[in-house]
Amino acid sequence: MPRVRAWIFATAIALLAAAGVAAADGVPGAPPPPASKPPPPPVEEVELTGDAKEAHEKKVKAIVEAMNAENNLEMLRGTTERLGAEKKREGRDALMRFTVGNKNQERITLAYEALGKIGDKKSVEFLCGKTALRSGDFLVQQTAAEVLGKIKSPLAIGPLLDVLTAPTTKIEVMGSAARAAAQSGPRDERVVETIFKLCDTGKDTIRANALEAVGYLGSDKALDRLKDALVHDKNTRCRGAAARGMKNSGRKELIPVLEAAVPAERALTVKDEIARAITELSK
Repeated sequence: MPRVRAWIFATAIALLAAAGVAAADGVPGAPPPPASKPPPPPVEEVELTGDAKEAHEKKVKAIVEAMNAENNLEMLRGTTERLGAEKKREGRDALMRFTVGNKNQERITLAYEALGKIGDKKSVEFLCGKTALRSGDFLVQQTAAEVLGKIKSPLAIGPLLDVLTAPTTKIEVMGSAARAAAQSGPRDERVVETIFKLCDTGKDTIRANALEAVGYLGSDKALDRLKDALVHDKNTRCRGAAARGMKNSGRKELIPVLEAAVPAERALTVKDEIARAITELSK
């Protein structure tokens, strides 16, 4: 009897383990994976003084001058990528200084992407600041928001929501800010409330941006909203955005939902979005 009980116990454990793996792999109806632990609080930098400050400023100035003198965009890309990979203080400060007052969008993008790879508190604060996310140039704002979406820092949530809900924000920036906010705070109540509110607006362009972003929340509620939009939204752009939102969720159980929507869908653009979503989710 002890051997039988041991065999039953071992079998039960194995079945429970298998069920856990199946749920994690995306069985229909399975909840999304638990949110990762919040990152540790950012470490405050020591303020430089005296000779250390002077030496630091000298390095920063030399880097900025070299970047400004470089006319070959691919050579500049190599420099910014190196600075981003090194994650040194002087390189970060040089990247920030290089963008201030710079009118060349391509060069700004390279610097912002490098700052995104560094991703520390100072980089996030700069990208959320008045010369980046809060800039008067919507292209600069858009680029800053896209980079913040890759960093996924909780520090960016407040500024992103401020820009997202400001009445003067251009629609292109709203889309980037919505996606970045959803990626940065998928469990943040402020983000969830704002994104869902925008999903129900009557303005098609705003609704489409929100539907694409809501997928990053990854919740069952978000998926239900996307399923409804994919089938019932009257706007072609919004249905396509719903397919992108499903792709963004990473939830493989949505593949049958996407496949089922194809026969009734008449818009080729939406069918293309559905096909791309199925391909990505199938990987």
